[in-house]
Amino acid sequence: MPTSDDRELNPPWLVVMSLLPIACGIGVIIQRGNAGHLWWTIALVALAVIPLTVVDVYSNRVEWMQRIPVVALSVPVLVAVALLIHNPVEVDLAPFLLFLITVRAAVAGSVLDGAIVALASIGVMVGSDLAGYFTGSFVWVLGISLAWAGGAAFKSMFLLATHLKAEQADLAERAAAEERQRIARELHDVIAHSLSVTTLHITGARMALNRNRADATQALEEAEQLARESLGQVRSIIGMLAPDTDGTAPALPTASDIPSLVDEYAAAGLDVDIDITGDLGRLSPAVGLSLYRVTQESLSNVVRHAPGQAACVRVAAAADCVRLSVTNATPDGVRNGLSGRGVRGMLDRVAAHDGTLDAGPTGEQWRVELTIPLEAAT
Repeated sequence: MPTSDDRELNPPWLVVMSLLPIACGIGVIIQRGNAGHLWWTIALVALAVIPLTVVDVYSNRVEWMQRIPVVALSVPVLVAVALLIHNPVEVDLAPFLLFLITVRAAVAGSVLDGAIVALASIGVMVGSDLAGYFTGSFVWVLGISLAWAGGAAFKSMFLLATHLKAEQADLAERAAAEERQRIARELHDVIAHSLSVTTLHITGARMALNRNRADATQALEEAEQLARESLGQVRSIIGMLAPDTDGTAPALPTASDIPSLVDEYAAAGLDVDIDITGDLGRLSPAVGLSLYRVTQESLSNVVRHAPGQAACVRVAAAADCVRLSVTNATPDGVRNGLSGRGVRGMLDRVAAHDGTLDAGPTGEQWRVELTIPLEAAT
């Protein structure tokens, strides 16, 4: 029975092959037009041609035709040709029908189907030659063998191309999914950062409202400015999805921007300390972006989950690796380890550079610590 892959090789393109048996059948009738038994010849040609042409044209429309074995379709052709070459003519076209069914069986059927039809076709020619009805079967035996080999090779290449196309589609889908995840991480980090710092400004404004209206106004102005900047970053990230983008989006932050990030949180009221050793400028943009985003997410978590607690950022760029740690005092009741979308995003970023990340409580502190090998990342 034909498989699903085999049926992919049927119409629409295989329908063209149904024209060749018709043309060959007409030639056989013309060759034997003056040899008598015209109606007998027409009946044999119809026996050989109709099954193949009807199935090729209608197999995609009539489901039960798709279940007809290729070998069964070849039997009428084998019988018709065997009877036709009992009365051969010069340059006889009748054996060409065997050539056609061999090609069709090799392409549209299984390997076994093609081999059976090819051997049966060779048997018809050799048997007729040995019985004295036909001479020169050697040429047709060679042609039928080449037809089977060529059809099998074509089918193999066709199926390989089909599978490669499916694999390419799968790769494209996975690449699109990874890109969506990357953009989702960027949006999460930008929004979480902006909301955290804005919250600090608003909190400061609320606390200063009754003491010093000028300080409250300044805090609200800074919160407004930050909100506008964050909205611009979100628009820039979303703009990368546009098909007509000109590729002039603002540069993404790097490790060298970490001090500015910490200063931004400090200006908003977070008690944060920073210590940097080594040259952050030599880190690759990809590693630098990961360090920046992990620092950003960690400080945002401090604001959300440990308000009022001091934080400490440590970055050490050595020759073979870079280490980052963000620690803060842990409020009572906060003892969960690796969890949440933000931590999963940090894990994904670090894993992309073959690094390691550990986030969770250590004694009375919450610690986020990562290590990225520079040899694997650069």
